[in-house]
Amino acid sequence: VTGIDLFAEYRQPFLKLCRGLGFNGQFYDSGTDALSNFKPASVDLVLSSFSIYFFPEIISAVASILRKTGTFIIITHFSSHLHELTTMISEIFKDMGYSQPGPFPHDKLISNFPAEEGISRLSGYFAKIEKRDYENELVFTKESVAELMTYIAYKRSFFIPANIQMNPTLSDRF
Repeated sequence: VTGIDLFAEYRQPFLKLCRGLGFNGQFYDSGTDALSNFKPASVDLVLSSFSIYFFPEIISAVASILRKTGTFIIITHFSSHLHELTTMISEIFKDMGYSQPGPFPHDKLISNFPAEEGISRLSGYFAKIEKRDYENELVFTKESVAELMTYIAYKRSFFIPANIQMNPTLSDRF
């Protein structure tokens, strides 16, 4: 079992999980460059969980390292992901006197590989493609406003467009 990421701090948790499941694991923190370590048609499974939109250009490399019977699982978002939240944030910007803030970094990122384009983006590389939609919701109630603010703070870079300069008043709102 091999893990690939850009962040070395994920190495130990990944290897611990592998050991706990009875697997010998290895971990590359060189990002997608690590795919060059695999021989053609040598891999059984590649899993990209909420990450393919960071590097959609790897699809051809994944196709080349997968065995003929191999599987490439991609878990990704639809373009409408977090639409209600981005609409709310856009309204906050407008209320504070900013013009339309433009596309959110989140929206640009998801557009690199949205779920609704998965089949068309993969069909040039894979003969058999199966799509399974999974509807989910992220729900915050009045009682969970603190958790919502924690979530927004954690994902802040996805919601603040590059053309918006953060000032103390705006920063306090986020």
